[in-house]
Amino acid sequence: NAKITETKLAKDTLNSGDKLSMQLAYSDGAKDLSLLMKLVDANGRCYYQKKYSQPPQKVEVIPPEGSLSVLNFIKLYLYDGSKLLDTKIVEFTLPKKMLKKDFQVLLWATGGSTVKAKRYLETIYNHGISGSSNCGIGNESARSLAYYNMTGFPYTTMLAGRLLDKHLFNDEWIESMKKRCRTAAKAYSKYGGPG
Repeated sequence: NAKITETKLAKDTLNSGDKLSMQLAYSDGAKDLSLLMKLVDANGRCYYQKKYSQPPQKVEVIPPEGSLSVLNFIKLYLYDGSKLLDTKIVEFTLPKKMLKKDFQVLLWATGGSTVKAKRYLETIYNHGISGSSNCGIGNESARSLAYYNMTGFPYTTMLAGRLLDKHLFNDEWIESMKKRCRTAAKAYSKYGGPG
């Protein structure tokens, strides 16, 4: 069976009006097949789709307005007639799609990619919590919060239990805190958070 063997985005973080460009590769035998591409937000809403009568080597589209989330997915379906042969899902972000709220209800909590962490975030989101103020500083925490369109404020300062002379007036400790802040800013800016 023919398969989609490679998907490569030109860039995975887009602003409104930016072109989404992706290179595709297929295994042998994919010449007389078709490809369906859908753009889907994290809420499962399809806001764009296009069917190609031949599998393209490159797709380019300016995502239309319609996504209601920061985290979005390109869903690719390779068909032989009506028979589905292969699927691929590729993530991209629209950081400016963070829902603006007049009032944020935050928990001192964190995210993650485990099933338990995802269920936790889904539960608190469904009960009106709109973000977390004590998240990890890396991509995993930022992505898990973006999946539920939640705001994240990463814990970068690590001030609990610190001593003025040993930590706060220590150049090495200050540099390590700056590094944590830069790491968090890089991770969260992609997902619409502080960065």
